[in-house]
Amino acid sequence: MKNRTWIFVAAGVAAAALPFAISGASVFQLTQMIGIAIALIGLNVFVGWVGQPSLAQGAMFALGAYVTAMSCGIGMPWWLALPGSAVAVAAFAWLLAVPLLRLSHSYLALSTFALALAIPQVLRHGSVSPWTGGATGLQLERPKAPSWVPAELGSDAWMYWMALAIAVLLTVVLARAFAGRKGLELRSVRDNPIAAAAHGVNVGRVKATAFAFSGLCAALGGGLYALNVQYVSPDSFGVFLSLTMLVALVVGGPASTVGPWIGAAFILYVPAWAERVSTAAPWAIFGFSVLLVVFIAPGGLAGAAQALAQRLSSRTTPATRQRDPH
Repeated sequence: MKNRTWIFVAAGVAAAALPFAISGASVFQLTQMIGIAIALIGLNVFVGWVGQPSLAQGAMFALGAYVTAMSCGIGMPWWLALPGSAVAVAAFAWLLAVPLLRLSHSYLALSTFALALAIPQVLRHGSVSPWTGGATGLQLERPKAPSWVPAELGSDAWMYWMALAIAVLLTVVLARAFAGRKGLELRSVRDNPIAAAAHGVNVGRVKATAFAFSGLCAALGGGLYALNVQYVSPDSFGVFLSLTMLVALVVGGPASTVGPWIGAAFILYVPAWAERVSTAAPWAIFGFSVLLVVFIAPGGLAGAAQALAQRLSSRTTPATRQRDPH
C-alpha cells in the first residue's frame, strides 16, 4: 500500500512539472484532457460504481461551461463562477434524478440520451439567446496567472495546475470514500439493489446522490473547458460528446481510480493520431481501436493493467515457506 502511495505521489509531482518540459500548446491540450477526466470521474461514480446508464454527461458538461461563462460575463470572478456553476448543475441533476431514476435501465438510458440531444438545442434557442449568445456563443477571459508563475509559462501553466489540483483532489477523496462504507453502499446498489435495501441502504438516495455528483464533476470539467478555451457555443457540446464520454469510461475501465484518466487521454489523443494516419477515415480507425480494446480488455485498459500486474506479482513472489513447528 505504501508503495502504491509513493507511486501516485511521484506521478503527481511529475505531472505538476510537465509545463516546464513541454510546449504551451501541449499544456493547453493536457488541460483539456484533465477537464474531460474530471467529467469522467463523476460519470464513473454513477455508471461504474452504482451501475446506472447515463448519456447525459456531455449535456451537464455543457451546462457547466455555459453557467461559468455567463457568471463571468456578469462580472463574477472565475474562482466563484466555477464552483458556483458546479453547485448549480449538481442541484439541477438532483432535481432531474427524482423522476429519471424511477425508470428502468433502458428507459433511463433513453431519457438521459434525450437530455444530451435537447440541451444543446435549448442553449441556442432564441428565448435564451440574450444569456447564452444563441448560435454565436459566448466569450470569456482566461484567469490571469499569479505573479509567482514564471512569465514564460503564463496562463497556460496556471490553468493546467488549477485543473490538475481539482482532479487530484477529487480522485483522492473518492478513493478514500470507495475504500470505506460509501464504497460498500455503491457496490451493493450496483450488484443487488433489493438486497441493499433489505440491509438498510436507501437505494433511491444513493442513486440520486451519485447522479448529482456526476453532474457536479461534469460542470467542473465544463467550466474549466470554458475558461481554458475562452469560448463556448452549442456546437461544441453535441450529443457526440456524451457518447464519446461513455465510450471513454468503458475503454479506460469503469469502477477504477485511473480509468477516467486513461479514458480522457484515449478520446483526446487517439482521434488526433487516427487523423494523422488517415485523413480520409479517422473515425473508422478510432472505432476499430475501441473494438480492439473491448475485445482484448473487456474490463477496460485499467482492468487489464491491474490483472497483468497481479499476474506478474504472483510469478515473482517466492513460495510461502512452511512455518517451523518449533
